Amino acid sequence: MKDLFVSYSRKDKRKVMKESDVFFQKALKLFYSNDFYLARNAFNEVLKLNEQDEIARWYLFRCEYLLNKSEIEVSYGLFESDV
Repeated sequence: MKDLFVSYSRKDKRKVMKESDVFFQKALKLFYSNDFYLARNAFNEVLKLNEQDEIARWYLFRCEYLLNKSEIEVSYGLFESDV
């Protein structure tokens, strides 16, 4: 399995995860409050700190998708056919 933090030492990995977690938690709250514009910005901050965070990247793309959709009908299900 590919290590998501290949270029970080163990100490650096913890520091990066701790720093990015603050932004990630804020971004999740914004996302689930349907504030996709601010959530996108917060997920972008997470990726600036840890560009290998694939979960933050998925949420960032999902924010983009929802912002560009003309009629927003938000569903938080994991398996959707229109994704």
